Amino acid sequence: METELRNEFLAQQIDMTDAEHNEVVTLCAQICRTHGLSPNDLVCQWSADCVNKGIPAKVPSFSEIEDMQKQLELDNKRKNKGFQSQIVENQSFTKDNISTMFEDDFLDAFQVDGDKAKSLKVHNEETPMGVKRQSYTTPARRANKLRQTIGSIITPISASKQSPTSTPGAAKSYETRDNAGKIEFTYNPSKFDTAQLKRTLKQSANQESIIAVYPNCVEKPYRHMFEKLRDRADVLDERIDVLGDRMIKKFKLLEANDENGDSQELAHVALPNQEQVVVVGRVCVDATGEGKLNARSVLLEGSRDTSSGARVLLDLTNVPDFSLFPGQIIACQGTNTTGTVFSPSVIFPGAPFPLPHSTPDMIREHYFPDDGEDVKMIDIIVASGPFSTSQDLTFTPLMDLLDVVRRDPPDVLVLLGPFIDEDHPLIKKCEVDVTFEELFQDIVEQVTEVIINQSKSCEVVFIPSLSDVAHHKVYPQPPFSLSQEHERVHAMANPATFTVKEVTIGVSTVDVIKHLSQQETSFGQTGDRLGRLANHIIQQQSYYPIVPTGKGVNMEFDHEKKIRLPKVTPDILLLPSDMKYFIKNINGCVTLNPGRLVKHNTGGTYARLSIHAPGRLDIPEDSKPIPHGIFDRTDANILRI
Repeated sequence: METELRNEFLAQQIDMTDAEHNEVVTLCAQICRTHGLSPNDLVCQWSADCVNKGIPAKVPSFSEIEDMQKQLELDNKRKNKGFQSQIVENQSFTKDNISTMFEDDFLDAFQVDGDKAKSLKVHNEETPMGVKRQSYTTPARRANKLRQTIGSIITPISASKQSPTSTPGAAKSYETRDNAGKIEFTYNPSKFDTAQLKRTLKQSANQESIIAVYPNCVEKPYRHMFEKLRDRADVLDERIDVLGDRMIKKFKLLEANDENGDSQELAHVALPNQEQVVVVGRVCVDATGEGKLNARSVLLEGSRDTSSGARVLLDLTNVPDFSLFPGQIIACQGTNTTGTVFSPSVIFPGAPFPLPHSTPDMIREHYFPDDGEDVKMIDIIVASGPFSTSQDLTFTPLMDLLDVVRRDPPDVLVLLGPFIDEDHPLIKKCEVDVTFEELFQDIVEQVTEVIINQSKSCEVVFIPSLSDVAHHKVYPQPPFSLSQEHERVHAMANPATFTVKEVTIGVSTVDVIKHLSQQETSFGQTGDRLGRLANHIIQQQSYYPIVPTGKGVNMEFDHEKKIRLPKVTPDILLLPSDMKYFIKNINGCVTLNPGRLVKHNTGGTYARLSIHAPGRLDIPEDSKPIPHGIFDRTDANILRI
């Protein structure tokens, strides 16, 4: 050991070969044996000490080596103190001593509070060994026990555990609300006196369903998460070409411009052009910008066919007004003098499909089948989840909505997810005694009990949400698989387009209004912002036109065509959102957000629409299809549950 130490010191230009250094070398060897150091480790430690003191490496004295020894001992004590281990006895548990496992220290390690720990101990002591937990069975579906059977699934959590102490001015809980049935908003209030009209079509019990689904909706679960980047790029590129062609035809952007009458062609977005040209592309965010779209970070991406997928910066200083968001397909007229910046003078934000049309004979068949004089209309109730307060999973608000259906049955009840919300506190904590699927199917049974057995003609539509824990979290979303099958019970995809009589209804439960509000940039826009955001969906011909998608939206681009509007703009567009409820006429489309039936622990809102028959004299006698004019024939209310 001493010889190795002298060699290591000599390698560091420190001569320790003389006899006068024998005591120092002996002490160094003792330190190596005590602390498990190699000669090289000790010499390096000494060199490091010299560097820390700001002196050149020199022959160490006996006292300096002693100081280094004391420092090593002090460091070892600190290290050992930080990693002291506790001796734990190995213990096996049997049925006689298993209760000792639930001691306070054990439960504290898992952060179990006192009440829960106490309940675990009591349950363990009182439950006989070998007794199995009672299996879950579907509650009886008798009408007078609906509320009790739903409530028996999960024991409600008291408000004291879920919410802080109430403060003056705080929202009232669901049980103490005093505004049930209050009308919060009315659409077309002066056109119809619904108090003097029948609220339903009064179909006979054996009449065929009045609901039909468009063929472009997803019909069954599909394989997802297998798409390729090239396939996604093809879909996005096709969207530019399809919507671009429609805008060119609608606004007649490529007019004849020479003596021969040849049509102008779409220009390359990134090639220099001193004259006014027309370009089409997708709005993108400049990656070098702030991350959020603004007037200085707008890029236009051309298609591969016209622009080889090139991108160019948009200079919006000459545009009097605009409303843009990532993924929007737009057409621009302007110049590109340098090839790096396109300066549009006009921006065309999309081209909506026409509204649906029906033949006069079909309209008469729907509303005047017997040539009677009774004034008839279609009555629809729309409610969007969550359907239970944040304190429990008793689904009391849903039961109250079913009470409304019993008292005054509509023609159609549309229930929009989430039904079992992934953000519910009890779901997030996994404090449920049944599977999510069992819980959802039990809700379906309660609803269908009312629809089938307690109403003669009402039909119900179930549409899922991406927040439903009991369903596929992919968009477009396949329909639910329901335990109850009946001709008046319908499960539809998300998004879905369907008809009630002649009325075309489109719905998507993704909160696209909220996502657009977070990503849109605008200038020179006046008036209603919510209406402008909803209009983007109509102009872009898509239930979700944002690219890249917002948080929580797992878009499957192989099925992107399933989220496009089906060649027509719906008469009624349902867009449930966390934003404030609204009902608006947007270019002839009645667009509404019914609000949420429940907001945390307080009651929310739902919508009721009455679509009146057209005047008999307003229906022409010829066979040419006519527009439905639903926006003018509808009155609607937003009501408190």
